[in-house]
Amino acid sequence: MKLLFQKSLHSSAQILGNGKIEAKAVLLSTDIEMAARIVAAHDSFLIEQAEWESLRSGSHSVSDAGEASALIHEISRKESA
Repeated sequence: MKLLFQKSLHSSAQILGNGKIEAKAVLLSTDIEMAARIVAAHDSFLIEQAEWESLRSGSHSVSDAGEASALIHEISRKESA
């Protein structure tokens, strides 16, 4: 039997109603499942929150999640310069 590799990428964005925009991306494939979420200010697009989650990576079935604080700080430094 020949096995097929499958991949699906879904992304969405919505206005939260409190002056913020939320963007999400989810990658599902034969060997990986990951999600990312960013919340930014509606008027300046300054990133206020950035989070990621890995449900499965390669042959490992380990769940992990965290905040991408380096992305937030980098954007903040550029805005203040």
